[in-house]
This record gives sequence, C-alpha cells and structure tokens, in this order.
Amino acid sequence: MIHQNLRIGITFNGQSIDPNISLWSSGIMQNIVYLGLLLQRLSCVDLVYLVCSCGEGEKQEDNAIGKRFGFKIIDVVDAVQNLDVIIELGMRFPSELMGLYRSRGGRLVSYMAGNAMIMNFEAVASGLPYGEVLSHGGFDATWITPQHVKTNFSYAKITRSSAVYVAPHIWDPIIIRQAQAQEGRMFRWRAPDQDGRWKIANFEPNVNVVKTFHLPLLVCENAHRINPHLIEHVFLLNTYHLSNQVHFEEFIGALNLGREGRISAEPRLPIMDLLSLHANAVVAHQWENELNYHYWDSLYGGFPLIHNSDAFKDVGYYYPNFDARRGGEVLIDALVNHENNLPSYKRQVAKLLWTFSIDNPEVQESYHDLLQLLFINCEAGSRLANFS
Repeated sequence: MIHQNLRIGITFNGQSIDPNISLWSSGIMQNIVYLGLLLQRLSCVDLVYLVCSCGEGEKQEDNAIGKRFGFKIIDVVDAVQNLDVIIELGMRFPSELMGLYRSRGGRLVSYMAGNAMIMNFEAVASGLPYGEVLSHGGFDATWITPQHVKTNFSYAKITRSSAVYVAPHIWDPIIIRQAQAQEGRMFRWRAPDQDGRWKIANFEPNVNVVKTFHLPLLVCENAHRINPHLIEHVFLLNTYHLSNQVHFEEFIGALNLGREGRISAEPRLPIMDLLSLHANAVVAHQWENELNYHYWDSLYGGFPLIHNSDAFKDVGYYYPNFDARRGGEVLIDALVNHENNLPSYKRQVAKLLWTFSIDNPEVQESYHDLLQLLFINCEAGSRLANFS
C-alpha cells in the first residue's frame, strides 16, 4: 500500500529572521528549503509545512521564508494534531509532545544534517556548556546525510532510532537565482584583471573543527611561495571575530601573505556578493564533512574550487586530506589553467550537481521510499542503503 496525500512538516527555527540574511548564514536553513521543495515534488505528498513555535505577536502568515518558497507555516501544537510526518531539522521538537504525536499515528523523523558527534567531542574537550541537545521521546527513523554516516551512524542508531537510513544530499540553485534577480547581476566566474593576480575566498564557518581557515590559508601560502605573482589577496570569511585573538594573529604573521598585507579577516558575507564582486577562486578544506552548499554554489558559478573532498575528487581541483603543500600546487594549476579548462569544467560540474538535484528522479524516488518506510515494514528489497 502506497501512503498518499501526506501532510509533512519540517521543524524550523527562524520565524522572524530576514531570509536575505538567514539563507546565507546557515546551512541548516538552506537544507530546510531544499528538503521542503523536494518533498513538494513527490506524488505521495499533499502539503509541506514549516513547523515552528510562533512568538508572542508573531503571525504565521508573516513568515518570510514561507512566503518566498511557498511553504505553509504551522505552530507546533497544531502540527501534532494535523500532520502525518514531522521531520526534526531546524528546531528541536518538544520532547513532551513526541509521545502524544506518535500515539495518534504521526511519524517522527530525526534528520541528521550536521556532524553532531564531533560537536559533542568539542563540548567535552573544551569545557563548553553545550553539546547536542538530544530529544528523549523517540523517533520512528533517522535520516542521515552521506557525509555524516562515518562519524554519526552508531551515535544516531543508539540515541535516536534503530532505523537509520541514508538520505541523499540535496541542493538547488534557486537561492542563487533569486539573489541574481534581486541584486541585478550575474553570478559567474570572470578572469582576473589584466595584471593576472587572483583574489581568493575561503568560506569556512570557523565554528568547529570540521571546517576552519587553517588549511586553505596554508594552501594559498604554499602557492604564493612557489609563485609570488599569482595571488593578490585572500579573503578569510567568518574570521572577523577572531582578528584580535593571539592564535589568529600569530598564524597570519607566520605567513608571507600575512606579512605582505594580502590577507583580510572578514565577517560572514553572502557568497553571491563576494564572488560576483570581488573574488575569482575558492579554496576550501573540510574534515569528515565532504558535502557543503558553498561548494555547489561556487561550482555552479563556474568558479575554480580547490578542495579536499574525496566524494567528488574528479570535479574541481582536488588535493588530498591535510596536504597543504600539494594543495598549493593544485591551486597554481587551477589559477594558470582554469580559463582553458572552463568548458570541460562546466560539463563536469553539471553532471555532479544533477546527482544532488531536487529534480533528479532518483533522488525523488529515494525520498519517496524513505517516507513509505515510515508506515510499512518493507526494508527487504528497498532501494535505500539501510545500515541497521
């Protein structure tokens, strides 16, 4: 039996946030949008809601994200009474309502889109007052994105649900396209000015150890030492709050790029603004976090992406692991040859991005199956990778 006309909610913590800020400052916010748009495309889904706790004086119909992307907004109390499936993603579902919701036949999913286990490690090692806040009311399934299976599978299986499934990573250019229309400018790669010097951007958030500025800056430094005439400037996004820290200042001061004044600590800025107006290339690094939205945005615009993600090492300009020396060599290759590589580069990018597309029938079919498995026990023969 195929369950049809499903009413699905995605938890959301951003009732009053300006989408022009939140869509560029949170991967979770983008994930919510892409997931909602994907679910709207499924034949078994009737309506998709954003589930939130409306603050005093706030009206559900005033929600800017809902208006922009066509999602209905529903308060968490009403969601318990009216929705068939609730996916916990952007806001913790209240523990005290979980039992009630499941008892009336609702299905509750934990969507694991961040590297929670490493954040827990950090909370203990650094004496932080927080780790991941776990709900104890029970989930019917955990959907985990591919880049987090290695470090989080056992954790999810023991603390969330014994039914753990891989949910395909998803992306869509809709946010970039909206920004292009809103700003009135194109988002596409352009060659450096006549002097041939490149401006490099790094967008790592620097909020935990999985994505920081350190390796990208070392990659740029090695390239600069090999060829001091290629790099004009390096923009370190999301580091402005670090600019007075001893470690940050000493790290910058140990590099030729720093001593020459070619590095700037920047606040969080939309990728659309920096790449369309200032930078020509992106250098990235991750640890156990291989699939990131700023990668796909950069690739979509045709910008050279120098990265260390094994998941797509044949696309962009790949260097292995923590090898900043090799990364510098790869960066030089990218800067020297990208213009000639651009036609084949765009073909490779289009093929890769299709594998994540919310319009890809295989991706849609996987999410259809995930929803059906919430209601029927048909694990045998499923097309999904079930790690239980």
